[in-house]
Amino acid sequence: MAAAHLVHVGRVIRDRARGIMVSPGIPSETQTHLGFQPARTTEEALTSAFETAGPSAKVVVLRHGGDVLPLVRVEHRAIESSH
Repeated sequence: MAAAHLVHVGRVIRDRARGIMVSPGIPSETQTHLGFQPARTTEEALTSAFETAGPSAKVVVLRHGGDVLPLVRVEHRAIESSH
């Protein structure tokens, strides 16, 4: 059940945001396959996040990320019809 949940969380993250995983119990190849960028430490993950997204980026740290399903709100812009 936990593996299925991690796959689902990985899809949500991959489709709507960028996820960096710090988990010594999950091989880096598996983390990548699940849609996450692996990092060895929290500091490494935060450095990578800010280097990629910029110093004013919004970053969320989930201490027990495997226990939650993040919902990422995406702002939609209305597309006007020419009809």
